Amino acid sequence: LIVIVIGIALAAFVLGDFLKPGSSGRQVNYIGEAAGENIPYVDFAQKVDEQIENTKQRDSKEKLTADEVFNVRQQTWNQLVRELILGKQYENLGVSVSTDELYDLVQGKNPHQYILQYFQDPNTKQYNPQLVMNFLKQLDQVEPAQKQNWLMLEKAIKDDRLNTKYNNMIGKA
Repeated sequence: LIVIVIGIALAAFVLGDFLKPGSSGRQVNYIGEAAGENIPYVDFAQKVDEQIENTKQRDSKEKLTADEVFNVRQQTWNQLVRELILGKQYENLGVSVSTDELYDLVQGKNPHQYILQYFQDPNTKQYNPQLVMNFLKQLDQVEPAQKQNWLMLEKAIKDDRLNTKYNNMIGKA
């Protein structure tokens, strides 16, 4: 009799969460808050996993040490908080990077320093704009890891440009 009563009480407790108004039955756990926004643990964990994979690929490793994983987690957290805080500042000040501006930073007459660095002729060690064009033409056929690296490079270029604009605005104020 006691086992049945405990079982019914336990079932009522579990079902109570599912039957609450607005409850999807899934509880969202937050790892923290930045710039007034809650950061879901699932989103943070996904970004950490992506960064761990990128680090392993960059360093040609099968596995990272515990210290390396800790550093990746810390860097990912710092980057996430920074993006949220600066994103609010950029939004409040109306700072943005247009599609045309990003195009110019990648393929224009004055490419970003990251493009200059990554698209050098192997023989002359000089920037070769044709390498950029060839890569972009074949972007749909490259491995997913290469495509992910490109998207990260593009994001880094955009973030750097946003930061430069922001610093210029703050410096003039």
